[in-house]
Amino acid sequence: MLYLSLEQEGSQVKGRIRHVGPATACVSGAGPLEGNVAGDVFSFKQTNASISGMTVSGDEMSGRGAGPCGRFNLTLRRVNGGSGQTSPKP
Repeated sequence: MLYLSLEQEGSQVKGRIRHVGPATACVSGAGPLEGNVAGDVFSFKQTNASISGMTVSGDEMSGRGAGPCGRFNLTLRRVNGGSGQTSPKP
């Protein structure tokens, strides 16, 4: 499972990405990210992976990414955050 913790100021976005669960060589464990929002597209980069462009629709973002093991499809869903604790929606 991937978690993004994001802060947006205007079109600029900063935050962190982290992976929870069994690690593989294809998934980065954690790291800072920077990106931007243009309309409903959110693009960001982490040190060893990148998401080419994600389309935002309500509480969901979907798009394609690339990492050490090649390209992949990705769907992210918003979860309640509050004090840094997150709980996935059922």
